[in-house]
Amino acid sequence: VVPGYAADRLSRELTDRGFMDFLVDVGGEVLARGRNQAGAPWQVGIERPERHGETIQRLVPISDLAITTAGDYRNYREVDGRRVAHILDPRTGRPLTHRLASVTVIDALAVRADAFDTALMVLGTDEGMALATKLNLAALFIERTNDGFVERATPRFEAITAKR
Repeated sequence: VVPGYAADRLSRELTDRGFMDFLVDVGGEVLARGRNQAGAPWQVGIERPERHGETIQRLVPISDLAITTAGDYRNYREVDGRRVAHILDPRTGRPLTHRLASVTVIDALAVRADAFDTALMVLGTDEGMALATKLNLAALFIERTNDGFVERATPRFEAITAKR
């Protein structure tokens, strides 16, 4: 949660110095205030969780919100042809083994979004989606399939991204 916390602190510092429109990015944890130069919401890309390249899965317009992503597609290693994620499941003490590739969370606080994206990633698609929906979180789950990727979004994620 340190990058999310740092994004919140930087945002507070910029706001205290009179800045109203800015985008802070701390290691991929992004916090947007106000609007971009064109007067429109900031556009933040959610990466498609592929091994190589930086393809955008979805472009999200945000203002006065943070957006963070946890995933297994950047920090991992392969052992005997299997992906070993850097995120450990505290229930087992072992790396994640499910097909969930990433979870993106939108929240007013970057530190909270940062904490929830990792927790939901650990839970996996079904359990994570159930918790995110119950807590009314804005979350997007991207899961690997044999044919590519499938998205599942909570109602709050769809509502936030649709009205911008």
